[in-house]
Amino acid sequence: MSLTRVLISLQLVLSLPADALSNEMNSPKETTAVEDYNLGIGASNSEKVHEAIRLYKSAIEKDPKLYQAHSNLGSAFLKSGELKLAEQSFGKALSINPKAPVTLLGAAKLHSQLGDLSRAVIFADRCLKSDPRSASCHMTKGHALDLHKKHARAIAQYKKAIEIDPSLSLAHRSRCAIAARMERADLLFECVQAWRNAIPNDPNRNEIEEILGGP
Repeated sequence: MSLTRVLISLQLVLSLPADALSNEMNSPKETTAVEDYNLGIGASNSEKVHEAIRLYKSAIEKDPKLYQAHSNLGSAFLKSGELKLAEQSFGKALSINPKAPVTLLGAAKLHSQLGDLSRAVIFADRCLKSDPRSASCHMTKGHALDLHKKHARAIAQYKKAIEIDPSLSLAHRSRCAIAARMERADLLFECVQAWRNAIPNDPNRNEIEEILGGP
């Protein structure tokens, strides 16, 4: 490059306003699909659901095959009450990866909310086939069975969830609540004892303890 061209280029740079130089230096770099996906997780964890939806959509635009983004978008739509959009997102995620346990779990929860309890159980079973040690899948299946009034089977699912993770307060609570509704004093006493042993000071047990007359 000639000296004249160098001097002209330097003059052009020096003639730019300071804020123009600053804006160019600080302009945001283009994010990748995975970066948007991770930012979406952060937004979702901070209960910024609409921001999470925007970020997951951005990730999908950049990488349509990123099934995790489709799955998390479905969960975000589920959280925001947009059930039809949630169903579409879970469906897309499962078309890419039919065995993803988190997506199958989300689909099971969705169909419980839609009142399609048979499909909720089907998706929960698929979730357990992919990940037999998923306490969440057992929990979701138990909830669907309870809504189906299949109480004995629901209790069995909650018990399996507790065997995997004894600290699951909601599993203990759900199991004991079914026993109370069934007026099975023997089962209620047994499940409350298991709950006490697993989580000694759980305040969620207070209502059930009152039924039994205190600890």
